[in-house]
Amino acid sequence: MAVFMTVMFSKNSLGSFKQHEVPEMSSSFTCSYIKQVMDGQVLPELTDYRANLGA
Repeated sequence: MAVFMTVMFSKNSLGSFKQHEVPEMSSSFTCSYIKQVMDGQVLPELTDYRANLGA
């Protein structure tokens, strides 16, 4: 399955880095578009879903 998203980051911390240690990094984002493709078939897209709801 392939997933394509359009996002906008609201928090994007680069963390702190120390040699020979795995850095802890956290990010927050909002997603405005999702497209999922499974076995070559496009699953219903978020924009179509929102349009059907009247958004």
